Amino acid sequence: MGIATMNLMLYFVLQTVNIVVCTKSLRTGRDALEDEYPYVVTVELKLTNTTTNALLCSGCVLTPTWTLTTARCVSKTEDLLIQDPKMSWVVYYGLTQKPPQDTAIAILSGIVHPRYAASPRMLHNDIGLLRTDPVTLKQFAKLSAVDMFSMNGYEVELIGFKSTNDTSGKLKRTLQISSVVVKTCEGTVTYPGMCLARSCSLTDACHQETGGIAVHSTGVIALLASGRKRDCLENNERQQAYQIETMTSIMPYIDWIHTHIKS
Repeated sequence: MGIATMNLMLYFVLQTVNIVVCTKSLRTGRDALEDEYPYVVTVELKLTNTTTNALLCSGCVLTPTWTLTTARCVSKTEDLLIQDPKMSWVVYYGLTQKPPQDTAIAILSGIVHPRYAASPRMLHNDIGLLRTDPVTLKQFAKLSAVDMFSMNGYEVELIGFKSTNDTSGKLKRTLQISSVVVKTCEGTVTYPGMCLARSCSLTDACHQETGGIAVHSTGVIALLASGRKRDCLENNERQQAYQIETMTSIMPYIDWIHTHIKS
């Protein structure tokens, strides 16, 4: 058997078992390219008596006036606004343009799923919508209706913002993209849950805000529900657990989302 034939056979074997070749960008994640995923936005709180904002979560813009995010983000923000009515919440977009053209759009109201429930031991129906002033984008998010139970083993992209502060204290937002694999959830508190595993060593994925999205070739399949996992705090890579993030599957909520958007 010739070398060329053996290489060809090896290629098809790797494709069949879905083995990922670990490049540097897969191991560490990467920053978004210019205008890449323009519909992924941040939800921020404009604080009283300061020019500094607090980054609350990420979201994805579905239409000019509707943005999808987690119910947890909507609920907690509404509680903060009750405590201090002088604060306001906004959606920032244009963050991947060069130079960044970050534009704030007012959030008019928020909706949480009627069966949303959260406690330290469970997180159910963590899905929410934001109605905003009109947003102008080149591309809006497309939701995928693919069956969540058929995604196990598929590679997807985990996309979301991580935040830092520069030397002046100004909020710096970076859209991070990491390659991950969908896996069966084990003991997760999220329902309906979808879990993600490292395709390589994806420590950067641990720092993204809730409301980040998992994107398959068919569209957005899930929202990032959890915060940092225990294994994300582990410095020794060999000691890190297989699961890195817990997502809320989009598929069961597509009708609910479309009903509100159309109304």
